[in-house]
Amino acid sequence: MTEARRDSDMEQLVEPKQFPKIPEWQIVASEREIKRRLKTALASTIVSFGFALLSWFYFLGSDAGSWFSRSGAVITILALVNEAQLSEGIGRLNDELRQLGYWKKLQIQRIVGLLLAMFGALIWGYGDMIFNWS
Repeated sequence: MTEARRDSDMEQLVEPKQFPKIPEWQIVASEREIKRRLKTALASTIVSFGFALLSWFYFLGSDAGSWFSRSGAVITILALVNEAQLSEGIGRLNDELRQLGYWKKLQIQRIVGLLLAMFGALIWGYGDMIFNWS
């Protein structure tokens, strides 16, 4: 009798928990929010590179290196905003959205944001030297 009871106790311990099914409307709302965050991150990445290119080619004169350095500050700030947006997006992921491939898209955009932050910090610190060197 005790053997049978131990076996049933072991089955109860090993049995996985069943999580409640997420409603379809919540999946659609989360997917829409993640898409919005990905688009916002992509747009700010493009704007930050555009600002760096604008400061490199447009602001000519004796203060052009200073403007290029300032563009590094803008790039770094926008990269940090991207990171905040994407971290919140990852918090909204559930199993259904992970299967649709959003996890990989968010991770790729986060890596791009990290590289952008490093690039922006480099320009911010040494932009005038880089500008005057070229």
